[in-house]
Amino acid sequence: WGDHWGTYLTAVQIEQRMKLLASDDSSGNPLYDSAGSATDVTNYLNSQANDVIKNFNTINNGSISDPLGSQFNYNSDTADVKSVGSTPINSDDLPTAKISNGSLNVSNLNLGKGQEVQIHYQERINTESNNFVPDKWYQMNGATTLTPNGDDPSNQVDFGIPSAKAPGTTLTINKVWNMLPNDNNIPDSIDFTVNRGNTTDNNAWTQATGSLSKTQNWTGTFDKLSHNNSNVYLPKFNDHGQDFTYNLSEDNVAGFSSSINQVLNNFTITNNELGLAVQKFDSDGNSLTGSQFTLVKDTDNWQATDSSFTPESINGNDNPIPIKPGYYELKESTAPVGYSLDASTIKFQVTENGQWLDQQGTPISNNTLPSSDGFYVNNQNGNDILTYAKHDNIKPFTLTVNKIDKVTNQSVKGAEFQLTNSDTNQTIQPDESGDTATFTFNNLQPGNYVLSETKAPTDYAPLSSGINFSIDNTGKVTIPDGYDSNSELTAGNSNNTISLTVPDTPTPGQLPATGGPGITIILVTGLIIMITTAAGIIFISRRRWEV
Repeated sequence: WGDHWGTYLTAVQIEQRMKLLASDDSSGNPLYDSAGSATDVTNYLNSQANDVIKNFNTINNGSISDPLGSQFNYNSDTADVKSVGSTPINSDDLPTAKISNGSLNVSNLNLGKGQEVQIHYQERINTESNNFVPDKWYQMNGATTLTPNGDDPSNQVDFGIPSAKAPGTTLTINKVWNMLPNDNNIPDSIDFTVNRGNTTDNNAWTQATGSLSKTQNWTGTFDKLSHNNSNVYLPKFNDHGQDFTYNLSEDNVAGFSSSINQVLNNFTITNNELGLAVQKFDSDGNSLTGSQFTLVKDTDNWQATDSSFTPESINGNDNPIPIKPGYYELKESTAPVGYSLDASTIKFQVTENGQWLDQQGTPISNNTLPSSDGFYVNNQNGNDILTYAKHDNIKPFTLTVNKIDKVTNQSVKGAEFQLTNSDTNQTIQPDESGDTATFTFNNLQPGNYVLSETKAPTDYAPLSSGINFSIDNTGKVTIPDGYDSNSELTAGNSNNTISLTVPDTPTPGQLPATGGPGITIILVTGLIIMITTAAGIIFISRRRWEV
């Protein structure tokens, strides 16, 4: 201003006079700043506002340190900050929240009366770590602190630390043994493997093991298993809150096949004992008794006999015997009476997982009785029985014909016979020729036959007709009544036998040499001489008796 409006004050004079109007601070300095421009005014006001905030805010340039709990993971690497107090905070003035290196850090936190901020982030409990324990309370954070004033970092306030837990699950496992008749040879314990699905961590376990034992009556409830020689629990859900899936597989039990039934987390393992049997049939499919087979075990690929295995005998059409994995040979050692021994060797394999393979390595899967010799899988009460079916023909027969006199039953020589197969019209001659009373016809197969006498002995009448007889596929021989005959099935390699006695009748009027059947005329001539002395009478008489 100027005196009497004529003289003006300088800028320095004005500043001096303004300072006289301003109050002094605690040091005696006037609370006055000069401003030469609008920008200077803005900067001054902002500075004063900061002073006000600093002096009147509850939290000034504060910070928060919030490390993650050891059993948790962050759901994402970002956090949301929201103003929720009665006095809103401008978005530009909200604090900064960052997640890195396993910790949440908040900076530039300024709060006054009625102001409140919420910091939102998510944590996931790490159920997939091997040391997780279900239903145990885990601290979600480490030591969480608030520094209210950035100018006084030694002044810190601790937050309360929340905790969380996650549920586990249990598996109930039951073992059923399905044994062959007359066998109870089971192990004392078995191992099983649990496979866990829906894992999200590549380092999380996916397989763990357990065991069942005879002393536990083959049942158990499991809330933890073994993994890498350490116990691991069975959480209900994974790190993302999805339910784990649990399924079961059993380590192979030698000599058994297994099946597993699962209802939720309840499992039943059924072990079916593997067996080997032999069935022996005749050509009509009728069962034969009396056969026996020998089982021998070999080394891999049948290279040599396994000396540690004691050969086993198997009776045909008998109960199966248990069998373990390996390479085997089967051979008939005793044939049924009346049948030939088959010395051929049948090879097969039982794999570790209970699969049957033939000598070529082809799986044996046929489950119906074959019409020719071969294997099939016969399921008996749940047990898979590898069964070798053997179909045999009856051995050939040897027919022996004996010629006798019908009356004296003495052998008579001089006859000739031939045999005709009625089915093929083949004529069979006896092995013998010449003067004999016995005739042998060899290697007769089942069928219909006619025995004909082509020449009768001298002074004997030939048979009026042939003798019809038959041999069926079971070895039964049928000969007409009135003939003395016998048939027998033989063991070993010799033929089965038929013996037939054919009586002949002497010709009428002929003296029998050795007697014979039919009407016999016997002439007896006697001489009676009577001599009478004194009277001189001599009487001679001949008589003949006929019977």
